[in-house]
Amino acid sequence: MLGTHFIELPVAMPPMLPGMVGVNNTQYFALYYQGSKATWSNGRAMATFSYYAVYAPLIEHITLAIYLEPYNLGSDDELPEHAILCDCVRNKMYVGAYKEIGRC
Repeated sequence: MLGTHFIELPVAMPPMLPGMVGVNNTQYFALYYQGSKATWSNGRAMATFSYYAVYAPLIEHITLAIYLEPYNLGSDDELPEHAILCDCVRNKMYVGAYKEIGRC
């Protein structure tokens, strides 16, 4: 299922992350920033969630931020070029092209 262009991040997905963003009953979901909102998508649904309580602490945490630095997860001024793919079964996170992750 995972594309060959996804890079596994060497940081485990926090087990409480799906609940904090509001994802239920899905193996994979993507995280990115779009339209001035932190957003998740699982291919069937998408929703926004708290930037300050969840998104910023996750992507700015030093153990993850150093690996995400070269990627554009989106901003108020730009659409995302990349996204974080979360695997709820394996508790892993990957980063890859936004369009490729969207196809998953």
